[in-house]
Amino acid sequence: GANETIEVYNEKGTTANAIYAHSALGGINLNAGRSAAGAITLNASGTAGGISLQTGSSGVTTATNNGVFTVTTGTGAVSIGADAFAKTITLGSNTGATAVSIVSGSGNTALTSTGLITATSTGAIALTSDASVSLEVASGGILNIGTAASLSNVNIGNEIGASAVEVDCGTGGGSFCASATVHSTTLGGTTGASATTVQAGSGNLVINGGGALLIDSVGNTEINSSAGLIKVGTDGVATTISIGNTTGATSVVVDTGTGDAKFGASATAHATTLGSTTGASATTLQAGSSALTI
Repeated sequence: GANETIEVYNEKGTTANAIYAHSALGGINLNAGRSAAGAITLNASGTAGGISLQTGSSGVTTATNNGVFTVTTGTGAVSIGADAFAKTITLGSNTGATAVSIVSGSGNTALTSTGLITATSTGAIALTSDASVSLEVASGGILNIGTAASLSNVNIGNEIGASAVEVDCGTGGGSFCASATVHSTTLGGTTGASATTVQAGSGNLVINGGGALLIDSVGNTEINSSAGLIKVGTDGVATTISIGNTTGATSVVVDTGTGDAKFGASATAHATTLGSTTGASATTLQAGSSALTI
């Protein structure tokens, strides 16, 4: 009847093969027609019982017809492909809306490889953490971000609140936008009270340009030295040095302390002009209690 059962029972056998089903040349087929969960149940009910599946090179294939495949172990570990043989392990597929989720609790999630670890996606790859995200390389390695030969933008940081970006280096130096390509480089912002500081220690601070060097400010522009000389146009290149302009009431003031002021006094043959002959222009040469020598 509907409740009929067939039991294969060994009451006293304790060996691993106490019940042994064997086919010398053919297969063994277990087929249950019941349309419900648990149609076929393998149960090792002993406290330390286990189930072992061993095959030849044809492997093990487990398939469900659009059903769920669940593996649970309680507090036991789950190992896949953990034996000491080289092999390829594939989880998931790229068909349609297939999704793969790797979840851990308060323990860590570790990806470890003696070769490359590659993450490839036609969509976005997002790494998000409530704590910190660290990308580290061993001593002597290189950390590359956005270096593949493809047209892309690389963004670091955001403009929300007090967000900060810090880029540090050791004695190897830092290089920013120094590639041999034609491009623009912008440091700092012009919004509100934004400030930009470019600084150096006891070494030089060098600014080079193949074109013009423009320094423009709405406020004062100062070039100062606490101990050295201030030189403008002193390298050995023939050039014209212009100070000031002829717009409106623009004025030029050149002051000195107790040192001398010299104009056109170099030991070269050249003309020196003071003053202008235009309109009501006036020129004043003056001296204090010492002589005025012309």
